[in-house]
Amino acid sequence: MSIIRPVIVSGSRAERILNSYLYSPNLRSLEQVIVPTCSAATLTSLQEDEVAYTGTLLYYLTVTVNAIQQLGACLTDACYELELFTAEFGADLEAYARYKYEEATQEAGRGRRKKLSHRVLQPVDLAPFQLSAVLSPLFAGHAGRKERIGTSGPRDYAYCSSLLSNDVVHQLRDPGRPAIPSNFTTSPRAQLPAFPPPAPKVDEADEVDPWVGYDVSMAEHGPAVVVAFDALLQECQQAAAHFRTLAPTDAAGYARLHEQLNIILDGNEPTEYL
Repeated sequence: MSIIRPVIVSGSRAERILNSYLYSPNLRSLEQVIVPTCSAATLTSLQEDEVAYTGTLLYYLTVTVNAIQQLGACLTDACYELELFTAEFGADLEAYARYKYEEATQEAGRGRRKKLSHRVLQPVDLAPFQLSAVLSPLFAGHAGRKERIGTSGPRDYAYCSSLLSNDVVHQLRDPGRPAIPSNFTTSPRAQLPAFPPPAPKVDEADEVDPWVGYDVSMAEHGPAVVVAFDALLQECQQAAAHFRTLAPTDAAGYARLHEQLNIILDGNEPTEYL
């Protein structure tokens, strides 16, 4: 069972940063420790606090992975719509809205499309298909709990980010090592128990993930990966703030937003560790 999975983003820079974060040796090692692989009988023999400890870590890792996946999807979708708006329709808001309207009627069925295509479209007909309406669910501020562009910043990912550049994960793998330092066991919501859970037992027949273990050369990149990831989150928050200032009729503003997202996705700011 694997929680961590690759992020597919339309931009090479964003994809490289997000996957470097998720596939850091520490988070991969943490996944191997906390993903339940024991039998039901073993589970009943575990202490309640042991289950709570690994359960909390499992919850935070799962939320982090899902949030990053959602962020990547929103970045891809927003850039696609803005590319369509600028490249296909020359930054013409009405032409874009009419296209989206026709696209929606096609999905409703051929007969319905034929009937509606002869209508004289009113502003109220095109309102749900305006670029501002299409982009709104992809940016922070939209109703719902999912991750969107600009929803979360570095502080919101700080707990998992602290694991990337610290030896705490490898203390979890060895019950004989000292207790985890308190400054790395404080979750955003509650104090985690200050003891490591049992180290996983791997049968010889089991397939061992090649990322398991402590690769010093790669672990040294942890802090740098966090810096790049935090910068990407801040850029997303700036793009979301820009989006919130745009009026539905501000074609030039949406063109600038497109440029802003292109820099986030493919900005010429590669770092040698990624």
